[in-house]
Amino acid sequence: MKKKIIIAVLLIVVLLLGFLFFKSSSKKDKNEVAYEVVTAEKGNLQLFVEETGQVKSNNEISVYTSKKLMVAKRYFELGDTVKKGDIILTFDPTDKNSALRSIQEKKISLEQKQRDRVNTGELLKVGGAPRVDLQDIDYDIRTLRLEIANLEEDYQKYDDRIISPVDGVITEMIADDNYRVNTDSPLFKITNIRDLSIKVDLTDYDAKNVKVGQKALITADALTEGETITGRVVDIASTATKDTSYNESRVEIEIRLDNPGLLKPGNVVDAKVLYLDEQNVIKLPYTSVLNENNKYFVYIVDKDNKVMRKEVTVGETDNNFYHIKSGINVGDRVVKEADLNLKDGEKIKIADTKAGAGNGKKGNKKGNQRTPGAPRGPM
Repeated sequence: MKKKIIIAVLLIVVLLLGFLFFKSSSKKDKNEVAYEVVTAEKGNLQLFVEETGQVKSNNEISVYTSKKLMVAKRYFELGDTVKKGDIILTFDPTDKNSALRSIQEKKISLEQKQRDRVNTGELLKVGGAPRVDLQDIDYDIRTLRLEIANLEEDYQKYDDRIISPVDGVITEMIADDNYRVNTDSPLFKITNIRDLSIKVDLTDYDAKNVKVGQKALITADALTEGETITGRVVDIASTATKDTSYNESRVEIEIRLDNPGLLKPGNVVDAKVLYLDEQNVIKLPYTSVLNENNKYFVYIVDKDNKVMRKEVTVGETDNNFYHIKSGINVGDRVVKEADLNLKDGEKIKIADTKAGAGNGKKGNKKGNQRTPGAPRGPM
């Protein structure tokens, strides 16, 4: 009997010691939990779609002439940069001079017919000429006047020279010295190098986020290292095209450049279209925000390292940070990786990040406890 009592007492002592050890270990583990704290600050939130594209000119002009003239001299070559008003080429005056002589000959004939009419009219008064002669002369005068008008109108089509209608680069040149031009083909083409845009093909998935007016950031090998040019989306194609290589459809968008800088038509560029671009807003790490029943909370840390649960209003997110629209101020300290174990007024241990403590809590084996799929801000 005594033996059984001794065994029972020993068992009770062992259990008691085990309980005290577990309680002590739990308290020790809790005291070892260290939370990293971040300071609320202002910054930018951006989301974008990115794709390569090609620079195009919005103003490529083909220059024609309406007469098959002979080129006398060409002053610029293919690829040359020209200014508006520069003389590009001149024409041999032979054809124009010949047309002018034809006009002058018709005018001399008209003057002769007008004198004949006066003389015939006098003869008609005295019966020396039939009325039909006067009618024939009037018909000839009307015919000559029409012919002169047509010749003068045609004469206006004879150019002495061709000047550049815009600032740009000659991207095609057909006319050459001693070349008789073809009125059906352009003499040359000039591309306006200041009015440029970029055509980019996006997948349907990316295109759904793009809207006219959104900002774009452009980089290219043609630019100096680190240089970025801005632009705006000005057009989105109303139809998609099938991409046979990837069995998907793509939508073309047009980005108008604010200032093309060193870019030229034909350059390949990298374009980022920002469909989220919030500037100078209060933001917190994505992991600082908890979502409970579509309400959002953070844990603010006071000067005594005590936490206070605070409801906040969130805006957009770039999946790394949230825009905090209300609920906290710049400079507030907030738990970086919040979880539901934290209680109002609880004093926490702050992780020593300067000592290489790393990101997040230390010794917290439970990890973040979040509503499945949360937090998510309204998009």
